[in-house]
Amino acid sequence: KSSVTFRKGVRRGKIKYHCQKCNRWFQINRAASLKKYRLLWAHIDGVPFRALSNQYHISLGSAYNYCAQVLKQLPDCAEITRTYCTNFSGILLVDGKYLAVKGYKRKIPVLYGLDYASHDIPYYLLSTAESYQTCLAFFQKLKELNYPLRVLVCDDNSNIYRACLEVFPGAVVQLCQLHYLRSIRFLLRLDLNYHYRPFFFALCRLFKHRYSELSFIQELTQIIQIH
Repeated sequence: KSSVTFRKGVRRGKIKYHCQKCNRWFQINRAASLKKYRLLWAHIDGVPFRALSNQYHISLGSAYNYCAQVLKQLPDCAEITRTYCTNFSGILLVDGKYLAVKGYKRKIPVLYGLDYASHDIPYYLLSTAESYQTCLAFFQKLKELNYPLRVLVCDDNSNIYRACLEVFPGAVVQLCQLHYLRSIRFLLRLDLNYHYRPFFFALCRLFKHRYSELSFIQELTQIIQIH
C-alpha cells in the first residue's frame, strides 16, 4: 500500500486497486488471508501439515511453506522475555524434553525452564544432548536476561544443577518430587519387592499435602517409626 495506490472499481465482487508507480492492477483476497491465518493457528495447535492440506484444499508444500515463512518472522523467545516478562518468582523448574527433529536419527532434547509462579518459559535451548556445556549455556543466557533465579527444581541430572551453581552460586537446588519418588521406587525395586510398598505409598501421601517444616518432620518421623 502506498500513496500512489488507489481504488478503481469492483470486479466479480472484489475491489480493484491500481498502482500508478508500476501501472499494475491488483486485488486483495481477504478470504485467502483469513484462510492462512486459521491455517497457522491450526499448525500451532499441533495439526499435521497433511491434515492441513486436506482441510484447506491446498498442497502439502503450500501448507508447510506458509507456516515456515510466518514462524521465521517471530521474535526469539529471549527477546520476548526481555521485552514483556518481568514478574518472575525466581523459582525455576528445569527439565529436558526429547523431540524428533528432521536431520537427526534419534530424538534430541530441548532444555527449558518454567517459572513456578507465572508459568512463563523465560528461555529454552535445543541441543544434541543434556551435557554440562549445554546446561551452562542455558543458565548463562538466563543470567543475561536478568532472571532472578533463587531456587532450582530439577531431576537428578548432575549437569543441570552443577551448571546452575556455576552461574548462580547462591541458588538453592531442590530435587523434583516426582523424580525423587521415582528414584526410591527404582532403588527398592517395588515391581518385585512387595514388602516396601506400604512405606512407599506413605511417602507418596506425605508429598500430596503442604506442611510447615515442623509438621513435615513430625509426619516423616511417624512414617519412619511405623516402617
